Formats: sequence, structure tokens, C-alpha cells
Amino acid sequence: MIADPTAVRFPDPALPGVVWERTGVCNRCGDCCRSGDPFGTGHAGCPLLAELADGTTYCTVWGTDNPYWQNACRIWPSEPAHVVDYSRCSFRFRRVEG
Repeated sequence: MIADPTAVRFPDPALPGVVWERTGVCNRCGDCCRSGDPFGTGHAGCPLLAELADGTTYCTVWGTDNPYWQNACRIWPSEPAHVVDYSRCSFRFRRVEG
């Protein structure tokens, strides 16, 4: 079996010993960025998310050395709970042994 090159693993901070494997790539729906707060600062959505006229979204700092992207966005979402309510999200999660 060939490993998925998009697979990234994250420990679940709320469940010791649980590790989530995320696969897929962002499809730019923007759902998790509109509601998510990777730093837990209480902001309602990401101020770096922009919307195009056709309704698709994009990150204004994606793939840059911007500290916000490097430390949060690059790894967001990191567990199923971050996207469970967003059917358009293209990321998938599976529980793996930690």
C-alpha cells in the first residue's frame, strides 16, 4: 500500500493516546476558517480569509512565512471536531494508534 502524501498526524489534546490522521487538501470552501480559531483567542473566524466574487475563498497568507499561517492555519483543522459540521470540507480524518 502506498502512503497518502497528504496524510498528517495530530495528537488529540483532549484524549491522551489518541492520534488523528488527516488526509486530503483544502478545497477552499472556507467553512472551517470562517468559524475556526486555531489559536483559541475567541475570534469569530479568520481575519486573513478573503472571498472572491464567485463565492470561493482564499487565504491571503497561504504558503507564506507569515507566523499565523506557519503556526496555525497550516495545521488547521487538526481533528474531526473542527469540521464535523461542514459537509463541504474535503479533509478526512481517521483515528490511528498513538
